Amino acid sequence: MANIKVGIIGGSGLSSSNILQNATERVLTTIFGDPSDNILEGTIEGVPCALLARHGRNHSIIPGDVNYRANIWALKTVGCTHILASTACGGLQDYTQPGDFLILDQFMDFSRGREQTLYGGKRPALEGVLHIPTGEPFCEQTRQVLIESARALSLSVCDRDQGPPASSFHPCVHTRGSAITISGPRFSTKLESKIYRSFGIDLVNMTLVPEVVLAREAAMSYASVAIVTDYDSWKSDVQEVSVCGVLEEFGKSAEKVKLLLIHAVRLIGQRDWTKTMEANELLVAKSRQDVLHNSNHKLMDRLHTFLLRHTEEMSSPTVFSRLTHGSLISHHVHFDKFDCRYIHGIRISGARWTKWLERGFTDRKVRGSNSTSATRLPPSRLGRPGSIPAVVPSSCGMAARHRKGATAERFLYAFQKILNLDLGIESSERPVLSCLTTITL
Repeated sequence: MANIKVGIIGGSGLSSSNILQNATERVLTTIFGDPSDNILEGTIEGVPCALLARHGRNHSIIPGDVNYRANIWALKTVGCTHILASTACGGLQDYTQPGDFLILDQFMDFSRGREQTLYGGKRPALEGVLHIPTGEPFCEQTRQVLIESARALSLSVCDRDQGPPASSFHPCVHTRGSAITISGPRFSTKLESKIYRSFGIDLVNMTLVPEVVLAREAAMSYASVAIVTDYDSWKSDVQEVSVCGVLEEFGKSAEKVKLLLIHAVRLIGQRDWTKTMEANELLVAKSRQDVLHNSNHKLMDRLHTFLLRHTEEMSSPTVFSRLTHGSLISHHVHFDKFDCRYIHGIRISGARWTKWLERGFTDRKVRGSNSTSATRLPPSRLGRPGSIPAVVPSSCGMAARHRKGATAERFLYAFQKILNLDLGIESSERPVLSCLTTITL
């Protein structure tokens, strides 16, 4: 089983060390600056945990001033693999009532001016460019742990896959929910609240984004428990949202949230998260634009060596010529190293390609037309795998055997060999290679 550590990001009732055993305080800074507070480390049910108060221990940091990047990176630095977060929200629908919990699965971002990535730019950041997918922004496995914990604690659970809950089930734990993040610190106007409500979104809050996005970039499994504290501003027959009302309602729910998170930590500690953690790392690796658009010379050299060694297994010299010249991938930046210069002197079925590569080749058609010597044709003349032209080395006596030219199946065969054979590729490079195969084929 993989080593895991759970980070807990919370507010009132969850920012003290009383939920941790053997708690110690750790002061640290990050390349993004200082986190909101010192990190409290300890254990819950024997599971290593780290606790961080999002707004500071005295709740002195407004949502727009929270250093979300530093908070996430601080938890990453102390070894956290998971994050369980709690957040106070306003309900935007009749079925999201004060006292309800929602295990969030979607968000919409209306915040402004917040740093949305750990990577790139002139500001302090990790080197590179990352375009992280957020179609499913929360870790589904960790969400399910929270739902199972709610059931184990005998809380009323409303299965949102079956539609909005009936009013008789309140307060309850919703198995799904969406939230829109606004900048704050002010609450919404009535017009804004009604517009958010018209989107079909369940909740409005001020802190979910970019926290969830940054955790995803850091390859951490993030899940959030949203606590409904009010009706925001859209509902005219209830008291207008206020700080006092929010804190009062959150205080009523704090003990229940604490029990939910403690039970979730216990379940996390009992499970094997190896595949989930590998999937998180793979997602980040595949999202690194700087890696995918700058040649990894070490990896390319290994691929080049492999292709030289296994060219005869590709059934036809045509495959290799199309791999190095063909329009399918010849202009892809990753294959810059697969140039004619690198395959001088290669023997394929006894034929030497050097002369052909430097001076010209013979262009034959599938139906067996007369050969015509030509200078090296541009990639556009080579066409795509399986198309009419078939390129063969001049004077090699293989025209009859290879008239059909390269096929997509041969390309797939070649790349499967690359992916399945042990090339000594580091685990961090395999996602890039897999992604290249997806792109080029």
